[in-house]
Amino acid sequence: RIIMCVAIVKPSGAKIPERDVLKVCFKNNPDGAGFAYCRNGRNYIHKGFFTFSHFWKAFTDANIKKHESALIHFRVATHGNIDKHTCHPFLITDNYEDMRKTNIVTSNGDVMIHNGMLNFELDEKEISDSMYLAKYLSKYNLFNKTNAYMLNIALLNNNKSKMNRVGVLRIDNTVEMYGFKEPWEEV
Repeated sequence: RIIMCVAIVKPSGAKIPERDVLKVCFKNNPDGAGFAYCRNGRNYIHKGFFTFSHFWKAFTDANIKKHESALIHFRVATHGNIDKHTCHPFLITDNYEDMRKTNIVTSNGDVMIHNGMLNFELDEKEISDSMYLAKYLSKYNLFNKTNAYMLNIALLNNNKSKMNRVGVLRIDNTVEMYGFKEPWEEV
């Protein structure tokens, strides 16, 4: 059995998952949780939750609307420390310190979550494979169809048994999914 994070991509117009669904996700993925949403041209990131009650309070306080796109992530660690800083979502940037921040509001940065395990050799315990990927993605414009296609190919060929998937929340309130499409379960 392959154990992986739960990565939820909520596009504009879709319903927020019910509390009971999120609680099961949290219970089965104990290495931290976080979420991001886009509101009025800004991306908000809140992460580093290790109890469901703390997650749920922050999530309900955010009051994410149906028209706002969002990412929700419940982590099972494969690389990096198990702490609030290595929880997803991550700002797509080349600066690890900005990725580690647990509460961010930005008007000039896309956000990502990752599900799977990438075959990167990492020397630092503070860096996860997902953080490394966010840094790598900061160098490429994913609005460019060629770059987006290459990301899909890279994720598909990295390790098929790990079924890598990436969800991206853009500053324009759109979301995109990369990697293996088949295992994404649409609800």
